[in-house]
Amino acid sequence: MPSLKILCTRKTSRPEPHLAISHVGGANNGNLPWTLAVEDAIRTIELKQYTFHVILDGKRTEVFVAQTRAGEKYLKCTADILEGDTLSRLPDCP
Repeated sequence: MPSLKILCTRKTSRPEPHLAISHVGGANNGNLPWTLAVEDAIRTIELKQYTFHVILDGKRTEVFVAQTRAGEKYLKCTADILEGDTLSRLPDCP
């Protein structure tokens, strides 16, 4: 399954950092930029079409679908267990 590297995010004004992310983005192998709504990224993960990852301190960390107690789905990194909210710290997508 292909994996896309997330380099940036777009955020809303929601107070919860993990739920404030509306889009994720990066660049493909040809260096062409891409962005996806979080809902679309979640769907591609759940349908096993793509996986996503982030490079954190030189190490690859996988992105997976998490869910709040209220049932809202969002993206989370495996490193977030120790590091906090990795995706919200990425720069803003253009």
